[in-house]
Amino acid sequence: MGIGTVAFVPGAASAQPVTSFTPSAIPWTTYSKNMNVTTFVAPDGSRDQLWHFLNGAQQSIYVEIFGINNPYIVDLIHQIHAAKPSLVMKFLIGWNSLGYLDQNKWVANDLTNLGLPVKWTKSTDFDQAHQKYIIIDNKTTIVQSGNWAKTSFPESGKISNREWNIAMTDVDVTAAYRAVFDYDWGRGKTYSVADGTGSALSYSESGSSYPRPFATAGTFSGQMNVTPIFSPDTSLQGILYCINRAQVTLDVQIPYFTDVNDGGQVDQVINAILAAKARGVTIRIITDETKDFENISDICVANGIAIGWQDTTYFTAEHNKGIIVDGELVLVCSINFSDESIANNREAGVIIENNNVVQWYQAVFDYDWSIADIVNPITTTTTEPGIDWVDGVVVIALVIVVFSGAYCRKK
Repeated sequence: MGIGTVAFVPGAASAQPVTSFTPSAIPWTTYSKNMNVTTFVAPDGSRDQLWHFLNGAQQSIYVEIFGINNPYIVDLIHQIHAAKPSLVMKFLIGWNSLGYLDQNKWVANDLTNLGLPVKWTKSTDFDQAHQKYIIIDNKTTIVQSGNWAKTSFPESGKISNREWNIAMTDVDVTAAYRAVFDYDWGRGKTYSVADGTGSALSYSESGSSYPRPFATAGTFSGQMNVTPIFSPDTSLQGILYCINRAQVTLDVQIPYFTDVNDGGQVDQVINAILAAKARGVTIRIITDETKDFENISDICVANGIAIGWQDTTYFTAEHNKGIIVDGELVLVCSINFSDESIANNREAGVIIENNNVVQWYQAVFDYDWSIADIVNPITTTTTEPGIDWVDGVVVIALVIVVFSGAYCRKK
């Protein structure tokens, strides 16, 4: 079933979000308890907070990540190992990570030479091992939208992507991520020199005039509902849970939408967004204009949904993947809106339900919206049930062509 049969028409009887899911190897679990949470974003305070948490490790650091090209982080690992030689560290890295092939090999070789265990995520388990999370002392988990890249954890005064990060200190929540790490680690392949040694990482970074208004991390303690989510297991369920919960506002920040109108997972996400619009939810979407491969902006404008292009003066790119609902719920994750990311990759994220935590991210989103290049939506859209999609073309007083297949797939 594609977009052609679940029409992109607000108010149409068929425009209902999908609510059934296939069984998952990793079950959907929500933890409702008191815990400590730290919120931080890039470029603002990401570097300082990552350093703070890694330097604070006393027993162990486990990293499962798509890519590493930040030499300052590698240097930090060297320093921590020298200062705390008994600290257990493990690194599980994507084996064929787009944009990081050479860098990951150099890092794997460097850390192996340091005496630290490094593995590649098993190549046949996922299309891409695109997750980005860290487990510290088996009690704190950091979930990131960004890699260990210079554009995710920049030095002071340097430019980077917009990224969201969250650190959760709780043994039960962390045990959920540790179980996934142990599963993936057990199936991983140990790095060897035969895999390649790559080339040394570059320290070069470009400057930025971005004022970093969110340099101070948010620190919160109290009752929270926390739901870890993972691809390929519960990502679709988590994304639709967030969107379907929206009654008043829905804010989405995502690099791109791909696989539109192919009957896959992204179609279900788009239909859920349109169903939210049909029930009166105010929706704002921030995305990257250069990655609007399938003209999602046309769909948004045609359906009265506000969409804005991420500012590129202060940021290298929009790399965040986040959802905020009604000021009550936030999703922080590595999951892109592609069928591959949702259904075939390893991805990691978390849904937090706590008003104070959510409002911190809301302030960041509102700031980004205030400097985004807003595409004005159609403010009045009246459609009759029964308007059909045919091969990605919808007629709403005019013909809007949604190109399918003519994009460069991004992960």
